[in-house]
Amino acid sequence: MNRKDAISLLVRHGPEEVYDTLFPQWDGALRHHIPEHMRAGMLRWIAFGIHPGDFLSAVLENDLKGAVHRGDDLNRNRLVSYVVFLHNYAPATCWGSPAKVALWTGVLPVVEDDTTPAQGVRQTDGENP
Repeated sequence: MNRKDAISLLVRHGPEEVYDTLFPQWDGALRHHIPEHMRAGMLRWIAFGIHPGDFLSAVLENDLKGAVHRGDDLNRNRLVSYVVFLHNYAPATCWGSPAKVALWTGVLPVVEDDTTPAQGVRQTDGENP
């Protein structure tokens, strides 16, 4: 699937279908761990490197104080679920520190761009699937 098709699928069907299409091996993990109103932001981050809002940015940067300060009640209560999801299902190179987040932003899309060869697929460091 190229980047244009993935974005079109996201617009037409929502984050769950795109997530299931791009990452079928993760079998519903996004739905299980991430609150519904945060799924699109998480998907856009992992798949396309599109920077999310303040709460999710704090989670991705491993900033507990910032996440607690910026999150609504539901998200604050689900912080453990975010970490479980990221640790088990997201590439280790897309979260964990401000430096990793800065490097992931807008680079090497998971799906190939129509203008670049397929080598743009993200690689994990072997810790995560």
